[in-house]
Amino acid sequence: MPVQTASQIRKLVVFVTLVVALLAAIWHANRTTRDQAAALTAAGSTQLREALQRLARLPDRASVTMNPGPINERQLRHVNAQLVGKVDVLVLGQSDADHMSQTFFRKGVRFYNGFLSNSFFAYHFEVFEDIVRAGGVPRLVLYDARCLTLVKEGDEPGYDTPPEDPIWWAGAPFRHKAQPPPPWYRDLDSLLSLQQTELTLQTWQDERQVRETVADLDKDTGASFRVVDRHVRSKVHRWLADGSRVYPGELDGVLSTRGSVRIEDSQGARKLNPQRVAMLEAFVRRMAATGTTVVLYSPPIDPRALTPGLTAQMTGAGRAAAQVAQRLGVDSCDLTLRAREIGCQDEDFYDQTHLSRACNRGIVRKLVSGCAPKTQQLLRDLVDPDVLKR
Repeated sequence: MPVQTASQIRKLVVFVTLVVALLAAIWHANRTTRDQAAALTAAGSTQLREALQRLARLPDRASVTMNPGPINERQLRHVNAQLVGKVDVLVLGQSDADHMSQTFFRKGVRFYNGFLSNSFFAYHFEVFEDIVRAGGVPRLVLYDARCLTLVKEGDEPGYDTPPEDPIWWAGAPFRHKAQPPPPWYRDLDSLLSLQQTELTLQTWQDERQVRETVADLDKDTGASFRVVDRHVRSKVHRWLADGSRVYPGELDGVLSTRGSVRIEDSQGARKLNPQRVAMLEAFVRRMAATGTTVVLYSPPIDPRALTPGLTAQMTGAGRAAAQVAQRLGVDSCDLTLRAREIGCQDEDFYDQTHLSRACNRGIVRKLVSGCAPKTQQLLRDLVDPDVLKR
């Protein structure tokens, strides 16, 4: 083994020192960002609360700018529950449920879309729990249990998972209140993860935009929680008063599609995740025990993204969700591979998994027309008859 010179040793020491210092800086920044998110309380952000109050007063004219992700979305849902109050129909699930709309239901039906992007089932139940505490049990929960989630690798926390567990990368459930952080060595992997680092950078960018544009609160700058005209095209995502979302470039339900039609989440060693299936069952059981009616559905993915392997994965996941529904005595409707059948066209896909309002209307039409037989009469009582017209 060659002997290193004094100069080479000094260079190595400097290199290792710089790497350690950089990792320490990333860890500290990520820790600060995550602790701030975990410490959010029912009071929420003053800016967010004021924006939501204005949105509630101007539902036909206003929208609120947003950055997608569990941090912003959970904070909004938690604050908004007190403003929304009583709900008849609640939508839960991943981000592909985001275009389920108040317009699908009869006048007088109180609707709220509580989707959360890239999230745990526990976070969905948190939205349900907040809504129940604020206004009582909804009559109906439409639960987007998309098949792609069930074949995704990784852990899925239960509601009894300790709040200091590093798995709560977007913060422990709000019911835990603020918690002391775990020892630094407990969450080292989580805090140095690419996901947490991306979240930190996005948070800093949001804060910079707010500081730069605080003088004009209604200007559509891209910063979060600004009230802007819903009838003007925007470069950012926005919330509507019914809890649903508008995509960048979308106007009056017409999408500006983006990207390829390959589902990135389908790449690699994807297979049915028993822990995710078990947690789905656990949380649906808890919801059903309150007396609400739950319908599980899996929305369609873009048919152009399907491969034989992905089709087989989706079929297996759909079967697992149906078995969960059968054990719990609730309806299950798997539309993952049935986009064309319900009327979804190529232009209805913002990307491989996110759907237009028209395509979501087709989902509701399918549920009413027999895909949810146990719930069919309740659905007919709640859904606008015009939705049944193709």
